[in-house]
Amino acid sequence: MPWALLHPLPFEREVSVDGFRLSPGAGVLVPSFLVLADRVWVAAAADARLSGLGWTEALTLEDGLGAPRWAVAGRWAPPALSARPAPVGLAGPVVADGAEGPGSAPRGAWRASGVLGGPLAGGYLGAVLSLDASGVGLPPTEAGLAGGGRARQALALTTTWLPGPRDRLFLLALAGRRSESPDCFRCTDAAARVDRELALFAGLGWVHGLGPASALELRLGAEHRSASAGARSPTDAPSRLDLTRWITDGAPGPLGPELGASILEESRTRVRLSGAVHAVLGLQRLDGGVEGWLEGGRRVLSLPGGVRFLDRGTACAGGSTEECAYRVEVEPLDASSGGWALAGHLQDTLRLGPIGLRAGLRLDVAQASTGESSTGLRLGLGPRLSLVWDVTGDGRHWLVAHAGRSHDPELPAATARAVLPRQRMMAWSNGAFDGCARPGPACVQLGGPAGLASGGLPRTDEVALGWRGRPARGVEGGFEARWRRTSQLWTEEETGLLTNADGQWTSHDGAWTSRRVVAADDRAWRQALGLGVWARARAGPARVLLNWTMARVTGTASGPFDPWLADARTAAFAAGPLPDDRRHRVEVSIALLAHAAVELGARLRYATGGPLWETFGVPGSPGLRTIRGARGTGVLSSAPVALRDPDVFTADAWVRLRLGTLFPGVLPRLDLTVEAVQVAGGNTPVHLSPSAGRLGAVLRREPPFQLVLGIRAGN
Repeated sequence: MPWALLHPLPFEREVSVDGFRLSPGAGVLVPSFLVLADRVWVAAAADARLSGLGWTEALTLEDGLGAPRWAVAGRWAPPALSARPAPVGLAGPVVADGAEGPGSAPRGAWRASGVLGGPLAGGYLGAVLSLDASGVGLPPTEAGLAGGGRARQALALTTTWLPGPRDRLFLLALAGRRSESPDCFRCTDAAARVDRELALFAGLGWVHGLGPASALELRLGAEHRSASAGARSPTDAPSRLDLTRWITDGAPGPLGPELGASILEESRTRVRLSGAVHAVLGLQRLDGGVEGWLEGGRRVLSLPGGVRFLDRGTACAGGSTEECAYRVEVEPLDASSGGWALAGHLQDTLRLGPIGLRAGLRLDVAQASTGESSTGLRLGLGPRLSLVWDVTGDGRHWLVAHAGRSHDPELPAATARAVLPRQRMMAWSNGAFDGCARPGPACVQLGGPAGLASGGLPRTDEVALGWRGRPARGVEGGFEARWRRTSQLWTEEETGLLTNADGQWTSHDGAWTSRRVVAADDRAWRQALGLGVWARARAGPARVLLNWTMARVTGTASGPFDPWLADARTAAFAAGPLPDDRRHRVEVSIALLAHAAVELGARLRYATGGPLWETFGVPGSPGLRTIRGARGTGVLSSAPVALRDPDVFTADAWVRLRLGTLFPGVLPRLDLTVEAVQVAGGNTPVHLSPSAGRLGAVLRREPPFQLVLGIRAGN
């Protein structure tokens, strides 16, 4: 069974479908619940199994069929049966420095999925087609702000052909589309942007048996992604960001904190080839293989009119750009990128009675470039060792242990960060914006190309120990302990424009120009230590599932390009708990089969809040709110502040009617579900603002109460 504790971060995960690996950003190609699933589809055909609470949470192919199979599922949460989301933004449980607007409208959501497949040509050919589509409404969080929605569609087609007893050919085609608007935190309708993404994948594989216990496998895949982001309703008004209320008006604001541009056009194409061979020699099984990918792309960033404005308060509100705090001029950027990676692995598995040993070694080589910036050649060598022991000899109790090192060869993200649009920031003073006749604190240059420091690849070391077993009839469970440390995370360090203790820019050489260095830095690391327990039991009509994890996550960076190095004042607070250090997570699911056709259930979830770790105070700031915590020291209103997000407890309940069981000869497999989502815990604050000026503001909440109607059907 797979390890379940302390799942890797998104940048550490491998996305694969049917053994075909995809690029890290290709999650749009498959439904969200399958992004991290490696679905093994059998040779001749497949069985479609619908599981979950009214949703199609898994479409897996299990055993060969003798006839076609179909299945559909749908879920609808009408707005009329939903509660109103509570506002987010300036007001919060710690401070209330802004007025809450009226409650926004309820949001609706829907999802539909289906699968159709079966054997062809006498069982020598099988094909399965699956479709998943979903949508959710995003009502305005406050009066006067923009609302919209998210939509997603994914289509998958797989075919398998058995031309002979030793050969298997398979084809996989995926297509996905995603759209979201608005993609801003707080913006008006005029500043709302629509974000779109389209992805396509085609893969061809061949497996050839070399003998009774040996085989050769080849896979070739091509993936293309296209993304765009731009104004939902184009306007001639420039973008204006009020830093006091954090509201964007006029044209859309920047795509990210480090990007001045608000329009994106990006495309990437990647071709991947892999080959593997395995053979059994007595008590040993040898596995080896090589894989590589080649990628090319283009990225275009721009800003309408090339100008945007920043302000604190309402000095330049109402369409006026005079008296704004800053005028920012942004140059367009058009950059081509490329990269490649090559990896080889060798693994030996030895079975000695109830004990299994596995040792392996993997070598990664990668290089990427964008414009004139290049990472150079980077290497990573990772050994792995695992042990499995059948303690009782009957398969009821297993001890498992694992230790190893892995590397992240995905370099395009680092080179993209090294090439940013140039920005010139001019301050308002004496009735006009600075004319930039000469560099100075009122005219600074940001962005532009960065230096790429030489080094290696980000790496993860881990050691794990666990138990799996079935201690009694109808009861199974396990526990696992894991230590994981990720080192040499990507960082972006500013060396040209440093900030003093008062938060003001300084320039040692008088150029007042940003100079950045992108590096896989030994100072940027994260470490996780945790314990997890899970149990599943069946007793008569009752089914119970329990998961509990306890973890401590520390380090100096929560992920690649964590901004802790961007400001010298925060670097002193680097070591400490990270934002995902949630300590405890508990999930309990209970189902009761009151009748063969009636199921009652409840799902409970509890999680402790993560720390607000980058909060600090700036001496002399008019909005000073210093704090006391692991990464900073101070006092807010003369009272100590616990620098953690609130704990979260939620509860769901459902009733499911299995009509197909009541009328087996008349109806197909048919389930109707009514689910009460967030019966407890709806609108609970999840994440608070850690900034000194808005400490405690609610930035994200749990969804509100919703009544959901679901249907599932199949043969």
